[in-house]
Amino acid sequence: MCRWIFFAAPMAGVGLARIVGDHFRRAQVGIAIWGGALVLGMVQANNLFNAWPNSAVFTRDMTRYLQPHARYLVEVDEVPIYYLRDRADAQPRQFTSTYYIGYLDAQGQFLTGDAGYVAAVKAGYFRVVAYNFQTTPAVDQVLARTLQASPNYRLAAAIPNGNHTVTQYIWVKTTATAAKMLPGVGDHGRPDGGVGRLVDQDQAAGRPVAGVRVGEHRLGQPQGHPAYLVQA
Repeated sequence: MCRWIFFAAPMAGVGLARIVGDHFRRAQVGIAIWGGALVLGMVQANNLFNAWPNSAVFTRDMTRYLQPHARYLVEVDEVPIYYLRDRADAQPRQFTSTYYIGYLDAQGQFLTGDAGYVAAVKAGYFRVVAYNFQTTPAVDQVLARTLQASPNYRLAAAIPNGNHTVTQYIWVKTTATAAKMLPGVGDHGRPDGGVGRLVDQDQAAGRPVAGVRVGEHRLGQPQGHPAYLVQA
C-alpha cells in the first residue's frame, strides 16, 4: 500500500499542476480539489481512529489485575506488552495471544486451537482473558461461550471504542479459583482431610458458629475450642 502511495503522490501533483495551469490561471480549481481531498482525508482518519479499540483505557484497567507469574490471554497481545513493558508482572512470557495456544492439560495431553483455549479456560490457567471480536472473531466466540459458562471467571470490564462499534471485554479469574490454584490449598496434611468450601471475598460474613472441635491432636484426645469471631 505504501509503495503505491509513493508513486501516486507525484502523479497527483503533476495532474493538479496541469489543472491549475500556467501562471495559476485556474488556481481556484486546484484549491477546491486540494480542500476536498483534505476534508475527505480528515473524515476518514477520524473514522479509523474511533474504530480502533481504546488501548489506553484497556491497559489502565488491566493493570488492576496484574500479578507476578500470572498468565494473560489477550487478543493482539502486542498492545499490553508494549505499554506495560516496564512492569515486572507483565512480561512478554506471561502473555498468550488468540492466534495460537499450546496447552498441556492435567492428563498430559497437548492441545492446540479451540480445544486448547477451552481446556485452559476451564482449568483457570489464565488470570485475565481479553478479546474484542476483531482480529480473531472465531476464537473470540469460543472464548466468550466458555467464559460465560465457567464459574472460574467474571466479566470485569466492557470498554467501547470511540464510535461504539467495538467493545473490549476483560474477564478476570475469581478469587476463589485463584486460591484453589495455590499449592497446599486443595487439602489438609492428613489422609482423610479436605477443604469443604473456598472463601469468596465478595460474600458477606455469616453468623458465628458455636464452637470448633479438633478431631485429633497428635496423641491427645479431642478438644473443644471457642470459635473465632469474624466481623464484616
